[in-house]
Amino acid sequence: STAGTRVRDLNGARAGNGSDPVALDGGTIRLESAGNLMLAAGSGIDVSGGMWQQSSGKSGFGDAGTIVLSSGTVTPSARHEADLSLAGTLKGYGLSDGKATGHGGKIEITASNVSIGGAALARVGELHLDESFFGSGGFASHAIRARDELTVAAGARVKAAPESLVRGR
Repeated sequence: STAGTRVRDLNGARAGNGSDPVALDGGTIRLESAGNLMLAAGSGIDVSGGMWQQSSGKSGFGDAGTIVLSSGTVTPSARHEADLSLAGTLKGYGLSDGKATGHGGKIEITASNVSIGGAALARVGELHLDESFFGSGGFASHAIRARDELTVAAGARVKAAPESLVRGR
């Protein structure tokens, strides 16, 4: 995880001299493989933004970071039949107090073959993304690339719908 920190400056609750750095922005996690890249069920990658609730009651929010996932060789003109499995959880949320909000993250995925919407096409090295993928995890930006072939199913509706996580005061 490179998620931003969540800090509450309550009187007497925070250690240090009050000028300690607060890392609010999420970072970047880049996983690239010349072969298969498998995110197992139960695994998680989190680049969500953080929150700083100051003792005055004012809140500050960081922006979420970037996740880059890439499988398959990068040799020119070669077939890239490597698997990319997204069975884990991917998070790039901006946090909010209902008034102010940090920005959602960015996700970049490169796989051998990609299909979006409809049913999986059973291609070697295929990553199938359901339409709901683009509205999950809080991501505001998606870059999906196929090394060999990318197919969007007839009737598929792809809509980025970033969500913020609202935190109480």
